[in-house]
Amino acid sequence: AMVDEQSLGDPRVGTPIAPVSLVGIADPVPTIRVKTDELVLSGDGAGIVDAAAAGVIDGTELIRYSALLGDGLVEAVDAAGRLVVTDTNRDRAHHWRSSQDVTGFTETGGAAADVLRFESGDQRLAVFDTADPDTQTVSIQDGPVVARASAYGEPFAYLPERRPVMAIDGDATTAWTVGDRFSALGEFIELRTDAGIDHVTLRQPNSDPAARTITAIDLTIDERAPQRVDLDDISLTGNGQRIEIEPTGGPTTVTIAVAATSDPQPPIGPAVGGVGFAEIDLGLGPTTEYIRPPVDGLTASAAAPDTPLTLVFTRLRVDPTDRWRSDPEPVLRRRFELDRPITADLDVTVRLDQRATGAMLAELFGETVSDDAHLTGVPSARGSSAFDGDPATSWITPFARPVGPSVTFTETGDAAAGTATTTTTATAISIDQPGGDTSPVTRLTVTDAEGSFDVELPSPGASGPTTTDLTLPRPVSLANLSIRIADVEVRTTIDRRFGEPITLPAAIAEIRFDGVSPAVNPSPAVMADCRTDLLTMNGQPVGVSYTTDSATLLAGDGIAVELCDAPPTLDAGRHDVVAANASGLQVDRVVLTEPGPVGSSDVIVPDTVSTSRTTRVVEVPPCPSGCWVVLGEGFNTAWSASTDAGALGEPQLVDGNANGWYLVPSTASQTVTMTWTAQRPLSIALLASLLSVLVLVAVVIVDRRRVDDERLVDAPPVLVPVGSAWSRRQTLATVGATVVGAALLIGWTWAPVALLAAIPAIVVRRSRLVGWTGIAIVVAAGLVVTTVVRSERPFPNAGWPTRFEWLHGWTLLGIILIACCALFSRDSRSP
Repeated sequence: AMVDEQSLGDPRVGTPIAPVSLVGIADPVPTIRVKTDELVLSGDGAGIVDAAAAGVIDGTELIRYSALLGDGLVEAVDAAGRLVVTDTNRDRAHHWRSSQDVTGFTETGGAAADVLRFESGDQRLAVFDTADPDTQTVSIQDGPVVARASAYGEPFAYLPERRPVMAIDGDATTAWTVGDRFSALGEFIELRTDAGIDHVTLRQPNSDPAARTITAIDLTIDERAPQRVDLDDISLTGNGQRIEIEPTGGPTTVTIAVAATSDPQPPIGPAVGGVGFAEIDLGLGPTTEYIRPPVDGLTASAAAPDTPLTLVFTRLRVDPTDRWRSDPEPVLRRRFELDRPITADLDVTVRLDQRATGAMLAELFGETVSDDAHLTGVPSARGSSAFDGDPATSWITPFARPVGPSVTFTETGDAAAGTATTTTTATAISIDQPGGDTSPVTRLTVTDAEGSFDVELPSPGASGPTTTDLTLPRPVSLANLSIRIADVEVRTTIDRRFGEPITLPAAIAEIRFDGVSPAVNPSPAVMADCRTDLLTMNGQPVGVSYTTDSATLLAGDGIAVELCDAPPTLDAGRHDVVAANASGLQVDRVVLTEPGPVGSSDVIVPDTVSTSRTTRVVEVPPCPSGCWVVLGEGFNTAWSASTDAGALGEPQLVDGNANGWYLVPSTASQTVTMTWTAQRPLSIALLASLLSVLVLVAVVIVDRRRVDDERLVDAPPVLVPVGSAWSRRQTLATVGATVVGAALLIGWTWAPVALLAAIPAIVVRRSRLVGWTGIAIVVAAGLVVTTVVRSERPFPNAGWPTRFEWLHGWTLLGIILIACCALFSRDSRSP
């Protein structure tokens, strides 16, 4: 399922191959397999998926991760049939609150986070035990300025396309934004440069006029005092708002903090959308971000030159119909360094940009209709769908924007160009609307060379399809006719992401002139000969050719391109691969492959000798060159394996998430016994838990017979005052429990705080002071929360408690003080 069967091929030899057949494997795939061919992969499990989709692996190889091999990496690469380097195992943050939008932007490597403020939701779990940047895919900011920020995107979803570097990349269509559906006050972006500067120019993102914007910032240069700067409408247009500063003479740090924002009411939708900057210009030029794959495998490749190398680069993208997101990587940019020269075949996969504009699609498909807006990520909903003679297709506007989009129709009178009409003017127009979950169109604005006029469409009432035939106020020219949606009958729904009401799109299934459909259809073939605007290597264009059809492109399928020239030889040193978006096409994958031998061994399914709840015993046939036994029941070091010759030790992580043991070369069959060693201690633990429960039940039964307990149960609760002095042992026990509890339940740094809180009780030898101190802390915390909520009125979403993270430790300390006082200060003289 990981292999793209429509373009299945082996790029190592450049010829198609048949779908893989794993000899002896039934469906489902058995959990125990034997493999002989090895492959080392730099990356993580996503790299296995990418390599399979590129046809680099087919499932017969034993895959080992380079990040796990340590000092044995060179030896493993030398013994492997191929080394595959992918741009996975990225250094990035991870949320666990959802199943989507949970990974952050690619960071600069290592264990530390690249955001400048602690983010409690970032609970990244490393795939491997090492955080060595050499084993990670990392980001490189190549330019005069380096950007970091306190946060980005939303507080409850990672939006890597809104990372800080987007504010210094020289592209006004990308931006750093922060505080989406949350307060942005106090958030900041930090820029560092080795040069001196004399101004800062700020350009906010293009946005809806009703959207929230930044109205004031605090600008800090190095150690100077912050400067409050008001932002006006100039910051929303053109090159932005220039702020003059006293020149700096050398390395400079610029911090821009959000001091005030416009907050239109109601506080939903765009009104609380993210704010930030599309461009921050220090007069030094843009910074370009490159993604660098792991270098550990590339370094090992120099010491094992006989092992062919493959590099698989895959652009990060999102579902094009997800209107809340954009691609984390608008352009595929990779930087890698070779320690030895290679001659590699080049495989490039191109797809239609599913969010291409109507003008781009019209040019690509050779159509005479273009639109200025259609449903996000659905090119089949473009403007020409209202002129194709097919009532099953429609031009559909974006959500929340049913009013304003327009289509432009150009009558050529040339049947070869895809038009069926022969007239150049029309006196009547027919509008078919599909109905359903759309906002019905009630008014259109028609514009030709002589001017514009409106035509009214009656309200359809019901949600079914409708047809409206109208006589136009005057004949219109079809040479360059524009039809704009001027008004709709607004219908809404609740969007699934934020639970906010949103206006449904408008849709027009067919537009006919004088009862005749123009029948505009895309060209049957889409081809190009030696395009040089899609891919560059080391700054030099790579010419590619392709031939496909509109149906393939509209379906989102990848098309393989052919190189116009022989692939270049890559010398030792640094190399840059950049794939651009051009004319509605995107490069999604680039594969560089050194030719080499192709493994031909099959996966062997060993004979099963016996199985039980905790053991698997199989008979492995002779493997004179050595082989691997793979148990695919989920990697866990609690599995052990042995043969008649002895133990094979702990398993190695292989094939993504399987247990692997290497068997030395043997000309005889071997019996391998795999044992789940964790079962015995687990069974003991379960038995101990059962015995504990039985003992507790017995204590409850016996204790209920005591008269004193009956008296205590019937007695009302009493709030005991501080009381008289207690023994030093009782006081020290209470204080000691408090200190230990704070250290274990909050953090070791809270142990001295708990001790300070308990000092009054030690001095006067009154343990109940500990409890009263805890009550005071809890009450104070409640008062702080109430005061802040009433004064600041934080945005009413699930993130407002983060405003009080600093109180969590104090509140826990108060609870611990109360609990320890109750446990160790029992007064035997009062019930």
